[in-house]
Amino acid sequence: MATYIKFLFSLLVAPKIQSITLWLSSRNVTPVGDEWKEVDEILGGKNYAALQEVKIFFRGNFKTHPVDALHDALVQQLPLLASRGILRKGNRTLR
Repeated sequence: MATYIKFLFSLLVAPKIQSITLWLSSRNVTPVGDEWKEVDEILGGKNYAALQEVKIFFRGNFKTHPVDALHDALVQQLPLLASRGILRKGNRTLR
């Protein structure tokens, strides 16, 4: 999932975009490794200079994939966004 998101946002040059919302499936998110750090570098770079908010929502089975653990892992993998105070967490379940 992170590889796809990295590819998508690396192709865009959107210096005026202010908000991005990601809806992720808890089954497809593996917040391990450097893939999410690369997403962090892209969204924290000059192509997204005006970015004021990145919201992350999860959908899926939270009994097998605890949402708090996913959020905590992503915050660790997205240190630039977290340090800027623009990383928002949500856990709304979509059916």
